[in-house]
Amino acid sequence: MGPTAAPRRGQYPHGRIPDFVGAAATAQRLAALPAWRQAHVIKANPDQAQLPVRARALRKGKLVYMAVPKLADPLPFFRLDPAELDGEPEALAAHRTVTTVAPEVAVSDMQAIELVVCGSVAVNLAGVRIGKGAGYSDIEVGLLSQARLIGHRQRS
Repeated sequence: MGPTAAPRRGQYPHGRIPDFVGAAATAQRLAALPAWRQAHVIKANPDQAQLPVRARALRKGKLVYMAVPKLADPLPFFRLDPAELDGEPEALAAHRTVTTVAPEVAVSDMQAIELVVCGSVAVNLAGVRIGKGAGYSDIEVGLLSQARLIGHRQRS
């Protein structure tokens, strides 16, 4: 959300990352960045606010990993591969659909992540974020970092 963005009607950040007016425009702005254009594999949160990002990624042929809610599974990520999934990107990227069509994968079976899209309730001018308070996003990044899937340049 930018300084003027607001939660959608009835959407408040109590225990979740809220959807917000302008989420689609934010995904469009993200798509203009070199980091987005260069990335083939992204990790995005399962929150509704990131739906336009996940859909755009699938439409562009990017592999998307999305965490299983609350990491409550031995296979903690969904693999959304547009080459393997049949349907409209917006529908495939929706949380309810992902849980029925995308395979769950172990961290050891994942490809290196080139871009992480992390939902936030708020971010200050220094880039410090506040999430929903449970720490799942931090755990996801920690798991992937420990597995050397983010934050490490892959050597050929």
